[in-house]
Amino acid sequence: MKENTLNAAQTMSEHPATNSEEWYYKFVTECAKARRDVKIPNGKAEHARFLISVFFEHASKHIRLFSGSLKQAIEKDGDVTEIYRWPNLISSVICFLQKPNTHLDIIVASKIDGGIDNHPLLNAIYNMGEDYRNKVDVRELNARGITPWLSPHFLVADSTGYRIEVDDKNVKAFANFNEEKVASRLEKAFDKLKLRGKEIPVFSSTALASLA
Repeated sequence: MKENTLNAAQTMSEHPATNSEEWYYKFVTECAKARRDVKIPNGKAEHARFLISVFFEHASKHIRLFSGSLKQAIEKDGDVTEIYRWPNLISSVICFLQKPNTHLDIIVASKIDGGIDNHPLLNAIYNMGEDYRNKVDVRELNARGITPWLSPHFLVADSTGYRIEVDDKNVKAFANFNEEKVASRLEKAFDKLKLRGKEIPVFSSTALASLA
């Protein structure tokens, strides 16, 4: 039976250990392993980075990631939460790329946070070597003076799972590890955006081949 967002939220609110972050992370991991068709709420930055990491850990083919700027960290009320510079997330991306026949597409709506030369995740990928860089495509939308499409930021994994933001400012989103219909629509939206983006040369397989 299909589970919906409300049921998932009820399950979490009624669980005796729901207020424990440990229970939330366990719940997400179990959903990923079992590829459960259940919408999982994402209410803060810590949840976002964990969910993104889990998608990379369990994906085996292709991840499409549309982000505002690949924010290295988010500051709120004086607290700083690492996102794309979080070591666990970086390790998950590296492990994903080390799997055979995997590919990562990244689109940023604006400029990369800190610049490509000072971005921990992109530096880690670059340092993996040319074979792994050829598995990654990074593009910027506004590099061509294009007004970023007013789409929520999202991730699609293996054409089945996704995470989509509903409130970028407050890092609120929901995710599902097995809902092909929604994942397919997001893939199509992503591929249209990709045609409008400008490649970051160092992550362009075409550019790398021309330098060989």
